[in-house]
Amino acid sequence: MHSIYEILLLVLLPLLMIATITALQLNKWKFSGCVYWVLLIYLLANLCVETIAGIRNVIFGLGTDVLYNASVIYEPTAFILIFLAWEKSEQWRKRIGWTLVCFLGFAAANLLFMQGAGKLNSYTYMLACVVLMILCYRQLSTFVVGNLVSEPFRQFVFWFSVGVLFCYLGNLPFLAFYGILSKGDQVREIFTVISIAVNAL
Repeated sequence: MHSIYEILLLVLLPLLMIATITALQLNKWKFSGCVYWVLLIYLLANLCVETIAGIRNVIFGLGTDVLYNASVIYEPTAFILIFLAWEKSEQWRKRIGWTLVCFLGFAAANLLFMQGAGKLNSYTYMLACVVLMILCYRQLSTFVVGNLVSEPFRQFVFWFSVGVLFCYLGNLPFLAFYGILSKGDQVREIFTVISIAVNAL
């Protein structure tokens, strides 16, 4: 009998991503070329990582930190590129571009010299949380403060920003205590279920 953790990791998460990829394909005409391709590549990469991680963990009992370290780098990179594509201000485009360069530099340094490949790179993910929350605030402020769009609830960029904000804001406190939470197998499973639920939202 598989636990809820194993079912989420092995079955439900890949199915959720396949459904998302299908929805993206059916509505690709709504996206600019760059945003569509970044989203598609990100979703396909995520599907591969989550499926392989589920098989490694549930069937073979192997660790998944090496796989998730790749995810910790490519996911924020994809989201930063999407915010860069949507940004209208030239000044903010430069800031976002330099932020991406700094993020990738820190991620490489953390992977090579600090936390290493064998441990989940929580420092990189915490930095990604902070960067993406700032970019979400920037994007959402154009709707709320700038009042540039008459119907923000009909805009994909609005819901994307809200989704990313909830996901990364929700993950930040768990990542801050990851060293403590990841010590016991049962606690780690609960942590993973919570993380998956936050990501699904």
